[in-house]
Amino acid sequence: MLVYNSSFDEFMLKAKDNSSEKQQYKIYKQRWLVLLAFCAFTFCNALGFVQYTPILKMAASYYDVDEDGVAWFSICYYITYFLLAPFSIKPMDIRLDYSLFLAAFLTSSGQWTIYLAHQNYAIAMIGFVLIGIGQIFILAAPAYISDRWFPVHERTVSTCLGSFLNLVGLNFSIFYSSITFEELSNKQDEIIKEIDFMNLLYSIMNTVAFVLCLLMIKNKPLSPPSFSAVNIYLNYFGFRKNAYNEIIQKGFQES
Repeated sequence: MLVYNSSFDEFMLKAKDNSSEKQQYKIYKQRWLVLLAFCAFTFCNALGFVQYTPILKMAASYYDVDEDGVAWFSICYYITYFLLAPFSIKPMDIRLDYSLFLAAFLTSSGQWTIYLAHQNYAIAMIGFVLIGIGQIFILAAPAYISDRWFPVHERTVSTCLGSFLNLVGLNFSIFYSSITFEELSNKQDEIIKEIDFMNLLYSIMNTVAFVLCLLMIKNKPLSPPSFSAVNIYLNYFGFRKNAYNEIIQKGFQES
């Protein structure tokens, strides 16, 4: 009977011994650049989510709407995620790099739309919707990156970092708004100036993150980092059958 431990690869390698197929595995240093680019993207995507939360009244004055109108900027994140997130799994399953390129492009475009909209509420809402669409790829992406690029013993760290940087972005946005606008007077021209600068800053940061994604993120390495990376893929609504199913079944039968 097999004894299971934290390394699933040990079980997979026992199943592999029953096969005549030989596979070379290699760990690439580039994996950290892929993770770095994604962390920059997920950090920047989170900036717009709560950027107006600490300054709700000022933002309402900026857009000439009530506070509930400003709250809809954040609510649209939830709406887009609820409606579109299920459709993000298949694209990432096929091409992780193109999916993240698209997400980073939408996020950057959305933030520039907010900045260029100035005080136009309707146009700014379009920008937040674009950022929300870009967000749908974020929550599942760390697991995909870890699975394709990292060996088993590093997957916990890589997945944790990929997920944690989104929370860091949220807290940075709250901290920046709170500090910047804390001692700001109620003069409308000063409020407009600071909000415009904040939107410009976030637009530049998202553009840098988009460029990093283009330069560093690849779909998968030339050689998988482990045996399980060849076999374990999450499909649209379950596990996809692959060429190694027969091997895995033999391993279970022998256990």
